[in-house]
Amino acid sequence: HDYVVRMWDFAGMDSRLRSFREVVPEDGCPLSALDFDHTSASRLFVAAANTARPRIYTRDGRQLAVFAQGDEYLHDMAATAGHVQAVTDVLFSPVDDGTLLSGSLDGTLRLWAADTAHKRQRTVVKARTQAHRVRAAVSRVAWAADGRLFAGGVAVERAVQLWPLAGPFGRPSAVLAGACAA
Repeated sequence: HDYVVRMWDFAGMDSRLRSFREVVPEDGCPLSALDFDHTSASRLFVAAANTARPRIYTRDGRQLAVFAQGDEYLHDMAATAGHVQAVTDVLFSPVDDGTLLSGSLDGTLRLWAADTAHKRQRTVVKARTQAHRVRAAVSRVAWAADGRLFAGGVAVERAVQLWPLAGPFGRPSAVLAGACAA
């Protein structure tokens, strides 16, 4: 909650135990998510502060991209270029180099390509409550180990909604009720 991503090199650390690099994605905003791309030789990481615009960095802490932000005045979240409220979680795909999944308080999960995240997301999935089909904030996201499914935690229903990567995205393919903590 001090707004800083710190990196340590344990093999080269001296007795002062200091980090070798510090990155502040958004000054004054606590971090909500951090993930490394384990499939890429470029060794990227993504950091989401409490804003609608996560950032992609190199392992050395150089910022490569800031995600596109959507237009908060558009009613249809699929028509925006990106999230319009704070991103709660963001993860690299476990198998697809440079593909990211993000979830937000705006009630969407978005799939991104790391090299074009500054322009627009690839896919928008609207998380909705199962009972009333109203927009629901996404608290966490996850990938299946094989990368063919992704999930979003919908806290209001305490449920996890699952979608196949290939679509369709109108309704989740499965809902795990009661899977999230209150």
